[in-house]
Amino acid sequence: MGETLRKLTTRAAAVTLALIGAMVGTLVAAGPAQAAPPERISEAQVTQTAGRFSPVSGIWFDGSYVELRAGWYGGYQYGWAELAPGLQNWRQGHAIVLQINRGDGNGWQWGPSRHNTGDGVQHTGGALTYASSSYRFRACLFNGAGYGCTSPW
Repeated sequence: MGETLRKLTTRAAAVTLALIGAMVGTLVAAGPAQAAPPERISEAQVTQTAGRFSPVSGIWFDGSYVELRAGWYGGYQYGWAELAPGLQNWRQGHAIVLQINRGDGNGWQWGPSRHNTGDGVQHTGGALTYASSSYRFRACLFNGAGYGCTSPW
């Protein structure tokens, strides 16, 4: 009788553990899915970023001071290019550009950009930052003939 009771107890324990495991697995699977953050945010969303860092880097070019900036939106860090307030001579035909180098051998690519349209907006949209040291940003001012760019970040 003792041997039969021990086998039943062992089987009951195994069944109980299996049920608990299934329940825990169901609870974990039922949790909310984490959506991937957007790769880009708009110019309007950049103005809503929290913890807007002081400029990461900046450069004078063709009478304007362009800055690389970063901040948090929706719990994720983004970078963007911005003209320093009061330090710009941003003329028609100029553009500020966030350039991105993903470290994939393709060099610097245009990211979000902003042409001078006379509406007063003096920053680009933002691009998601990554922890990889090969993924880098720089802010540039294009004056129609060439670029002036900040050091990479």
